Amino acid sequence: METIHIGSAGHPDQVRQRLEFEAQFLRDEGFQVDISESTRGSVSFFRLDSRATEAAVAFGSPEDQASLVRQHLANAISDLIVNVWEEDLLLRLVSSEYRTLGENDRALIVTQAQALLDGGPERAEAGLLRKVGRKGHILREVAEYLETEDLLVIEGFINFRLQRYVDHLETIVEQAVDEFMLQKEYREFILLLRHFLTAQEPRIERVHVLVSPDGGFRLLDDEGTSISDQYLEESLSQAGQKEINRDDLLISALITIAPRRLKLHALPGIDNDGLRTLRAVFADRVTICRGCELCGLRVRRPYEEHEHLFH
Repeated sequence: METIHIGSAGHPDQVRQRLEFEAQFLRDEGFQVDISESTRGSVSFFRLDSRATEAAVAFGSPEDQASLVRQHLANAISDLIVNVWEEDLLLRLVSSEYRTLGENDRALIVTQAQALLDGGPERAEAGLLRKVGRKGHILREVAEYLETEDLLVIEGFINFRLQRYVDHLETIVEQAVDEFMLQKEYREFILLLRHFLTAQEPRIERVHVLVSPDGGFRLLDDEGTSISDQYLEESLSQAGQKEINRDDLLISALITIAPRRLKLHALPGIDNDGLRTLRAVFADRVTICRGCELCGLRVRRPYEEHEHLFH
């Protein structure tokens, strides 16, 4: 008879279900497995009693049979840590290191950290491989521990035997916080620009922004007259001696003009931070051209022939 105790201060329902799931595999392989549960203080303990029947003789000696049982338990526990405890660990790290952040912000950072752990939602296959890699590391540690021990408390095991794993999560949390703060600063920047835009009196009813593949641009009014030079020079003079890139220059000029409507002319696939910021700031004032004479001209002839339109 093989007896092992698994303790858990959290998620007893998930632990019970996962152990029962693994126990059923052992039963199908010829083992008699019984699971009982008790509570001591805040910790739930699950006792697993297993015995190999004659049907399990194919798995070798009693030592081999005991090793198989423990391997199945290690698989269940490593799975629980990655799929259940990992989110708790991320939240604990965020809460302990960034106490000044509100509850909603901490939850957003945990979500961001989970995305970083898995490589982002657009990389589902890579995310699965990363999760399997984390589980593999934990599985080896749990299996090694259970070779000599009959009692494992999941929280204690994480704290004292999985320091490399916890260190990795801490690094991921730091990256998630950095990204969260950048995104927060960006949102605040957009709100500030919207405030400036609202405070400005429109100088022109509508402005057309012609965008070239290399990020160059030209501003036209409804008559097709260039208005770039006048407002770009004004934006440059306001910037003084500071360095200012093309995206900043475009946004600054359009904030100065404060048109009631803004029409973007760019071929499909052309996008950059400047255009995304422009759409965020001008919001419902923006329309995207789906094809017009100006756009058609650029489709029919090489951009190089009309380079003067964009610089």
